[in-house]
Amino acid sequence: KKKKSEKKAGMGSMSKDDSTLSFWEVVAKVDKDDYLYDIKQKVFNHRLLKILRKGTVEDRQDILKYICKEQVFISEAMVAACDIALKLHGSNRVYKKYFQSFRDGNAPGRKELANTLSMLGGGTFDEVLQNHRPDPRAQTYSGVFTHVLASQKPAATALAMHVNFRTFGVVCMHIMDALKHDLGELGLTEEDLGFFGMFAVCYSGDMNLDYTGFMKGSKLVFEEGVIKEKFNYKEFINALCLLQHAELEFFDAIVPEEMMIKYLKI
Repeated sequence: KKKKSEKKAGMGSMSKDDSTLSFWEVVAKVDKDDYLYDIKQKVFNHRLLKILRKGTVEDRQDILKYICKEQVFISEAMVAACDIALKLHGSNRVYKKYFQSFRDGNAPGRKELANTLSMLGGGTFDEVLQNHRPDPRAQTYSGVFTHVLASQKPAATALAMHVNFRTFGVVCMHIMDALKHDLGELGLTEEDLGFFGMFAVCYSGDMNLDYTGFMKGSKLVFEEGVIKEKFNYKEFINALCLLQHAELEFFDAIVPEEMMIKYLKI
């Protein structure tokens, strides 16, 4: 009989050798994994989303602003993590293109984040970096993301990033959906919330639709990694579990305890 701690790593068995799975077969296997599914459901049904639907105008604005402020620090960490990955793997053309493209691709997201932050009255990037004390729980994601890029093989990193960013994209879809009927009351437009709208569009598509440069890049890196060295599914799943837990920790940190208690019954 398996212990509970072993069960969580018992990720839906398949007859095919894990090391020979294709990119999309690994993604499909992850989607059938009970343990990771539970984490995703906690994220997708988070009380934060319920507060964004039914909370006061002030509370909803505060949550959105806090998300953006913490994302400023995460954005900075992502750029630094990419620099580490480029130093480690930059000698490989495929890996270099992927991490450099991701680093460069951060620019549009940072621009949208800066705009959304400003429209919410959160100030500028520099003001946030100088004056906002980042929440240690929210910044768990920064640490885990950096750890993954610094310690994992590129194939596992690219896959974990792909799955994790899809999760964030779905959350952004839920955020936009929660707010769309009350934008006027909040004094906002969809353009003002461009940071959330951008990620909702980019990363929330069906897993079989390989339609963005990032997804194609992740797939290429995975395929290159399989050629260069045997893919280790267990190492990948461990890295992904860390990222998905850090995602959940981020949203747990955004809602202060007193606000959580205030909306306990919704």
